Amino acid sequence: LQVTDAVEGRVRVRMLVSASNAGALFDLRCDIREGMVAWLQRTNPGALPRQRIEHRTDTDRDVPNNVAHLGRPQADSGLFSGNA
Repeated sequence: LQVTDAVEGRVRVRMLVSASNAGALFDLRCDIREGMVAWLQRTNPGALPRQRIEHRTDTDRDVPNNVAHLGRPQADSGLFSGNA
């Protein structure tokens, strides 16, 4: 287990594993990742990151009184912005 990054209250870890073939390695990686998430949920649920999502309709963009976003460029919601 290696800590590869620790920024803005988040810690990124990396676990090195090996298996006899690619299929077994993929399955092992998935099992370990799911096990780590389950362990975190069970032992310290507050440690998991949370993200707030606001669902909008296409008509919300056309409302003239919606001035909260004027003057600020909007990123295309379908594109990765570089922030996790």
